[in-house]
Amino acid sequence: MSIVNQSTIARLLRVSRATVSRALTDADDISAEMKKPVRDMAEKMNYISHYHAKSLHSKKTKRSARRIP
Repeated sequence: MSIVNQSTIARLLRVSRATVSRALTDADDISAEMKKPVRDMAEKMNYISHYHAKSLHSKKTKRSARRIP
């Protein structure tokens, strides 16, 4: 089984990877008519966003650290 990523979905739907990314993050600049096929394809292919890649891009890990003296 091959790895499913945003580029794979984009290639199958013949749209850009940026369009897939925006559709999956529910951006306002993508129409509902474009979001539906992207999300349907992502679900069909069992696409799961990669936590580490997401945190690298956003520069937020949503984790806290404590310093113990």
